[in-house]
Amino acid sequence: MAIPQSFIDELLNRTDIVEVVDQRIPLRKRGSNHTACCPFHNEKTPSFSVSQSKQIYHCFGCGAGGNAISFLMNYDKLGFTEAIEQLANAIGLPLPEENKSQSKNLNSHHLHDLLAQIAIYYQKQLRQHPDAQCAIDYLKQRGFTGAIAKTFGIGYVPEAWDSLSKAFPRQQEHLLSCGMLIKNDQGRCYDRFRNRIMFPIRNQRGKVIGFGGRIIEKGEPKYLNSPETPLFHKGSELYGLYEACQANRQLERILIVEGYLDVIALAQYGITYAVATLGTATTPEHLKKLFRYAKELVFCFDGDAAGQSAAWKALEITLPFMEDGRQVRFLILPPGHDPDSHIRTLEPEDFASQVAAAMPLEDFLFNKLRQGINLESSTGKAQLVKEVSERLNLLPKGSLKPILLEQLAKLLKLNTTTMQQMLQNRVKPEGKTKTPLQRPLITARSAPSLVRHAIAILLQYPQLLNQLAVIPDFNQTDAKGLAFLFELITLLKANPNYTTGSLLEHWRDHAYSKQLKNLATYQLNGSPQDLLQELQDALTRLMEEQQLQALWEKYQQGQLADTEKTLLYQMLKNQHVN
Repeated sequence: MAIPQSFIDELLNRTDIVEVVDQRIPLRKRGSNHTACCPFHNEKTPSFSVSQSKQIYHCFGCGAGGNAISFLMNYDKLGFTEAIEQLANAIGLPLPEENKSQSKNLNSHHLHDLLAQIAIYYQKQLRQHPDAQCAIDYLKQRGFTGAIAKTFGIGYVPEAWDSLSKAFPRQQEHLLSCGMLIKNDQGRCYDRFRNRIMFPIRNQRGKVIGFGGRIIEKGEPKYLNSPETPLFHKGSELYGLYEACQANRQLERILIVEGYLDVIALAQYGITYAVATLGTATTPEHLKKLFRYAKELVFCFDGDAAGQSAAWKALEITLPFMEDGRQVRFLILPPGHDPDSHIRTLEPEDFASQVAAAMPLEDFLFNKLRQGINLESSTGKAQLVKEVSERLNLLPKGSLKPILLEQLAKLLKLNTTTMQQMLQNRVKPEGKTKTPLQRPLITARSAPSLVRHAIAILLQYPQLLNQLAVIPDFNQTDAKGLAFLFELITLLKANPNYTTGSLLEHWRDHAYSKQLKNLATYQLNGSPQDLLQELQDALTRLMEEQQLQALWEKYQQGQLADTEKTLLYQMLKNQHVN
């Protein structure tokens, strides 16, 4: 559901972040703010602060911060839309188009209830159905206990075409909607799952959204998942994520494996942080969700050719998500083993140690790319540079790219300058190049800090804008900082009731979002009246700097009028005096 910005603005305007946080973490009033021990890292002395006036939170220990939406996304592990819905429900604010989709929402609630009842029905069949002994024997043979089966809600469906139709006789339409029944060309309905061990698939809130079934005897497919339904989208769901969150207060790392039974076997042996994709390769949606729960991901694959191929695909899909602070590793198992069989051959502590020592993404990348390349030859080096360059283009801004560049230079035994020139495929232009215009003596070194200071004041005290005597116009500038400052001023003119939290939300996905979060908590000294004067002074100086820059450029081009020359000389003189 696309949520209008106007709705988000109203939602944040009517939401008190102190109430949202206090419902989950008891806050204590300290001065103008509320404090607590940070829920996002372990600490004994409270460094987590919530500002009611700014409507933001910030931890001075780990740097976590944001508004009420960000807090729900990080604390309750919700997606953006889910966090919006939860806040809206809490204050009774109708969602956009809610009236049109009300019947759909009600239907979704009913489907959740129905799937929960089906899960209970399958578990009951495992305990009571006379044909379930084959399923019980299989689970015992695999070494699973009754306790672990209960934790994951394992069940059984008998060999019958109409077991669900009989168990839920008045729910045929809904059984079709949630994918549990199939209608053939003749219009007859029959059970999708038959004679299988059943695994309920839960979302992060613990609600059953679908099922996976493993055939007990010979037959295909060995594993069968629910189809795409209004509740179940296999490209964004992960088996075992709910159970992992239940078993761990805080997930330090998540192990991604390929099968249901791998997740369950690992959990039984104490590795309670494993999840599995649902019959599909890792997707961007999977990664977005996983990185909300943990900063370190470890992909675990079989050692055969298929496992190696899957590992490489996982690496390539992961590269765009490698922001600073995130870590990805790869654990390739011995040939002939999957996680289920491998952990049974050694002590759980040894398996955990292997996970912790798994190969870092950058090592796996270079090991894979250099295969079959002769690095002693120039063509081989050029080939590796080309391969690495293609992957570097996928990375976001951050420290990983220069680390990979340095590693590549060492591998090729080249100095960094030569390697970078090869990487960027630079071609030197013929003839004399025109150097950029420079104006020594008039480039104010303080300009960047002035911009940051002005932005910090407006972020933290947006109401000061209306108290300014003069608001400069930076609309014509190409300088990124000034252009953004003008955009901020324009936004506040149109939205005088915006809080700091509203501003951070407006630029949630902006390239400057991280810098803005830092500026929102940057320590400003002085009273609001002092800051008003500082803001006015900073804006005035920046306006003069822009005017000086424009005059200097015209001077370099020989286009200054006499009156402009006089003004330029006076401004230069004043700058020298100051």
